[in-house]
Amino acid sequence: MPEGIQPPVSASARGEVQVRLESLEAQVRRLAERLDEMEQRVSGLPLPALPSGWPLPEVAQAGAKLAQPTRWVTLLGRSCLVLGGAFLIRALTDGGILPGAVGVALGLLFAATWIAFAHRAASSGAALSAGFHGAVAAVIGYPLILESTTRLGVMSPAAGAVTLLAFTGLLLGVAWRDRLSWMAWTGVLACLVSSLLLGRATGTQAELTGVLVVLAAASCFWLGERWQSVRWAPAVVLDLAVLREAFTLAPGLPVVALALAALSLGVAFSRTARARPIGAFEVFQTTVGLGIATFAALRLAREVGAGSGSVAAALVAASLLAALFAGWVVPRRGNRELDFLFHAALSLALLAAAVSVQATGELRGLLWTALAVAAVVIGRRSHPLALWSMAALLAAGGAVASGALQGRVGPASVGAVLLLVIAYAATVPPLRSGAAGSSGAADSRIPATAILALGGASLAELVVHAVPALSTDPARLGAARTVAAVATAFSLALLRRRLARPELSWVATLALVLGGLELAFAELPRGRPLTLLVSFVLYGAGLIVVPRLAPPGRDLPWSSGPSQTGR
Repeated sequence: MPEGIQPPVSASARGEVQVRLESLEAQVRRLAERLDEMEQRVSGLPLPALPSGWPLPEVAQAGAKLAQPTRWVTLLGRSCLVLGGAFLIRALTDGGILPGAVGVALGLLFAATWIAFAHRAASSGAALSAGFHGAVAAVIGYPLILESTTRLGVMSPAAGAVTLLAFTGLLLGVAWRDRLSWMAWTGVLACLVSSLLLGRATGTQAELTGVLVVLAAASCFWLGERWQSVRWAPAVVLDLAVLREAFTLAPGLPVVALALAALSLGVAFSRTARARPIGAFEVFQTTVGLGIATFAALRLAREVGAGSGSVAAALVAASLLAALFAGWVVPRRGNRELDFLFHAALSLALLAAAVSVQATGELRGLLWTALAVAAVVIGRRSHPLALWSMAALLAAGGAVASGALQGRVGPASVGAVLLLVIAYAATVPPLRSGAAGSSGAADSRIPATAILALGGASLAELVVHAVPALSTDPARLGAARTVAAVATAFSLALLRRRLARPELSWVATLALVLGGLELAFAELPRGRPLTLLVSFVLYGAGLIVVPRLAPPGRDLPWSSGPSQTGR
């Protein structure tokens, strides 16, 4: 048979091939069915979790370490390109191709554009990119405002101040919206430095102080609600700037002093009105700001030859407002005791300052003593230790200024002594049950002791100097003082037997000590036998009787003393 020609296939062979093909098809069909069945079973099961170390920690940390510096370098390079664009605008302006006003406007618009880019980056979660955008905007904007006001002369100092505030407001608005604390700090500090440089370069203090007032108000009443530490820097710089203007008597001093006083009062009052507790910043700024504003107002009144009546009236009005907050606003906002203490003490301090500004001589002492009575009455409600300590200071000033402690007999001194007696009597009745710092506590009796000692000493001096003949004779004056000391100690010891007040024993003992010093160092060198006889007999009797009536050891702070109602 020739090569390449296949022999014919028989019918039996073709049948065998057909059978094998059908068998193969049947097996493939069964495999497909089994595969479908397995897929249906697996589809209802959860997928296995990845290993806990996936991806491997070493690989992830290595990738992060490599990516972070690369990210910083990339953002830094982009910032350099942006700064290059800003310097291009400056070069065109310096070369005269662009007018100065147009170049400054383009530069500020360029900086504001990157503030907008910072907002967009922060909204998308790219905080690092937003940080670079905001920093570049500040680097471009603030130096441009300074140069346009000083070297270029495109803007006046007033226009430069307004532009500085507008640019800072845009930066702070983005910081507030996107909760970027670092951008808020950047805007506040950059505005402070720029305003100080602007005032020093132009020599205009009014624009400088205006920028500081607006920035401090924005920090205290806006930014400070979210970032409280931001308030300190603008407030302190504003206080120092107003103090400097007070010493130099700058032209805009009245407006600046009034703005500082309003800001200082508003910081505390707005805090209480919104039911938020008074903090360290409110105490500092209210005290320091009002002190500087009052000093500036008095300096200005003295310079122009006007009276201090308007300053005193303003202090009284502020005092009444503080009293309103202490008595009405604080209880309606949660009755915080520390807030009540602050506003009550502020009211008394402002009234005392008004008295010191307007009144003179004995009238000032009488009014101070009246304020001491008011402080004691207010302290019966809350914080007796603090408010009665203020009352003791006012009582000391009143006793000295009215002449009662020096023995100058007159209406003012007699009135001051009566008010001192009333002030101490107001501390005697027990406070309401459950009050903080009740009158039975030893610490709250310390200022009451001071008030009692001042009242007793003033009364004794007035009685001694009421007889003109005693004042002209040193021997008789020494004897009269010794007798007055013994009489005071004896009277207080008798009161101690009826009143559970340990300060009665303390002041009685103090009176005996002072009487002994008077006898030993004042009367013995100048006395006569008859006066010395009377003094020694009465003083010896006092040493025997007073400790028996009121044993001082019973009322020592470390002894187990009686309760409020006990003896």
